[in-house]
Amino acid sequence: VFAGRFHSVVVHASGQCSAFGSASHGKLGVDNSSSKQAVPAVVTAVSRLPVRAVACAEDRTACFVPTTLHQIEPHLVPRGGGTVVRLTGVGLYDTKRAVSVAVSLGANDQDEDVENKSSNENDGVQPTQIVDGKFVDGAVSFTMPSWQGDEYASALGAAARHRLFVRVALDGRHYSSATELTMFEEPQATTSFGAPQPAFGALTGGTVVSVPTTILPLPYSGLRIRFAADPRAPECVTCPAELVDQCLRFTTPDMSSIQPNDVVMMWVTLDTQQWWRVGTTLDIIDMHISA
Repeated sequence: VFAGRFHSVVVHASGQCSAFGSASHGKLGVDNSSSKQAVPAVVTAVSRLPVRAVACAEDRTACFVPTTLHQIEPHLVPRGGGTVVRLTGVGLYDTKRAVSVAVSLGANDQDEDVENKSSNENDGVQPTQIVDGKFVDGAVSFTMPSWQGDEYASALGAAARHRLFVRVALDGRHYSSATELTMFEEPQATTSFGAPQPAFGALTGGTVVSVPTTILPLPYSGLRIRFAADPRAPECVTCPAELVDQCLRFTTPDMSSIQPNDVVMMWVTLDTQQWWRVGTTLDIIDMHISA
């Protein structure tokens, strides 16, 4: 209970607030047109926010809402880093100060001191990397760091995917609760993909193709296949794909716009930010698509 001179506010364990007392100046934040609120009423202005503390002044009420992360996109990132990640939630305010993002490997320990964790300690403490973040359209974005260094080898082991926990500090010091994402080993063109079935299709598209893969550990809605010599070229032809029974499955698109003499390769992506070459071949009528 937070008490002021003429009004009081109750903060429940759920984060919801109830207020009672003098309603002058609208300081209770409740739906009440009278001057007093005899019994506690829900503070509708912050009913959807996880309030932690309240300050009751004579003519106003201030609520403290801690930074809480609700969503992270994309939620799959490669071990090599470079993916731009976007964080959304409540309590994200542009403080005009340096924003820090802590990316930790291993258990989600809300009480750990992320400031003092070393990225290369060998005392059993899981490594953490701290990178710069910035505000973009009401969210915090940052570039995922690389985890390819030798100092991370023992902590990562030989697993194909790893859990990472992300926290943000709007002032560069005090970190929020964590949200989770998955890091995967990057596909290798010659070892991560098998021969496509069938091995050919019509130039006008419509052929359902399956490519065996030993990587790409989770189904993901952002999965795409691209046909081009360079996956960033504007003349690329792209189609959606899905992961079914350890195979990339997609329906070939119409590739009439690609010149028969062009050198065309197959590429795969999870988030359209980074593309990996598929080291297998697929014949499209008289046009050869090769790695």
